[in-house]
Amino acid sequence: MKSKIIILLVVLVSFACKNEKENAVSAEESPVNDVASELAYASFGEVIEADGAWDASLLAEKYESLNSGDTLITKVSASINEVCSSKGCWMKLDLGNDEEVMVKFKDYGF
Repeated sequence: MKSKIIILLVVLVSFACKNEKENAVSAEESPVNDVASELAYASFGEVIEADGAWDASLLAEKYESLNSGDTLITKVSASINEVCSSKGCWMKLDLGNDEEVMVKFKDYGF
């Protein structure tokens, strides 16, 4: 009787450990990798057009003439050096000449 139970357990375990490849999707076949290879970035929210955007060097010039407490509302086109990895609440933009500006977002938006 013991041998029949042991044989039954071995058969059940062998079927339970069966590797089903039809349900699993490999990393090479993943549709996410197809999209990532086509796009260099992911975009979220409303589309922002670069029309009328200042160059980063122009922003650096305007920044030099600002006084403490001044506000500048503009659109800038620059390379992103660093981003807040936890919530995206800030980012650092390259202004050229080894200078960068930190942009903070209020309520996770522009």
